[in-house]
Amino acid sequence: MGGPPPKFHEFIQYSGESAVDLLLKNSWTEWKRISGFAVKTSLSDPAPHLRSLAQLSEVRSPNYLDAITTFLTESNFPEKHPLAASAHYLFWSYSPKSLGFDSYEQSFATIRKSPSFVADALEIITYARLFAPTPTPLNLPFICPLTLHGTYGMREVSAAFGKANLETSGPTGTGVISIRELRLYLHFVTFEKSEKHFSESTMYRDYPISPNRLHWESQSNTSQETPTGQNYIHHQERGYTILFFARVRRSNGKLTSNFTFLGDGKFLKAEGDRPIAIEWQLSHPMPADFHHEAKLASGL
Repeated sequence: MGGPPPKFHEFIQYSGESAVDLLLKNSWTEWKRISGFAVKTSLSDPAPHLRSLAQLSEVRSPNYLDAITTFLTESNFPEKHPLAASAHYLFWSYSPKSLGFDSYEQSFATIRKSPSFVADALEIITYARLFAPTPTPLNLPFICPLTLHGTYGMREVSAAFGKANLETSGPTGTGVISIRELRLYLHFVTFEKSEKHFSESTMYRDYPISPNRLHWESQSNTSQETPTGQNYIHHQERGYTILFFARVRRSNGKLTSNFTFLGDGKFLKAEGDRPIAIEWQLSHPMPADFHHEAKLASGL
């Protein structure tokens, strides 16, 4: 076939195909080969699963995409970069140690041994940038490497705050992660609940009251008199920060959905126990499209 192949973002724009659907079936390099373009293929052993390229296409954070680009292209690896661990978990899902890596540098050095994988990833990053929000400053008592309204998997969020690291992939399947050294609670909310994915004890009534206000229920064993309950109610006096990460539904049927970072919330009122029903005032309004979808998913 004559001429150069289209770039990934060009193909998606003109074809109307789903980036996720395409990348769950084949790599972008393989699609170009199937279409008759002369391309070189190369895969390292071990290499990240191709599913990670589909996940990469869903990233919506400009500084995260910048960091991933650096990790994929720079041999002088910034090991202490605050998003190095998050990026590792985006591509590999498992802890570096369990994969035989002693550092994040080794993780990305392995990826860089596959030029076609890297080339595909860089084209996908160009596509993802088209949808990344403009960075908004956050007024938090600690440095936060995540972008407001950016999207992240739970392990990537955990890694950004040190809970997923070289040794362990961190907690999963939980709606709350406590970071004691920062006096921080990370809350993960899924608005659409189904019996297939949620047990009776975790069918919490979480829904947006308005773009700035969120109704949220604590874990089922938490009462207002417990230390955690008191930390929620008095979080401002006690110096605790409450961050929210939310998604409309658990998956799109093919890929686990990322969480949108909604920023911090301020306590407004609480009712009941085990779980506690709490209303939070978000410091930043939800994106309009996200708020609309969240309302529909919550049955409002």
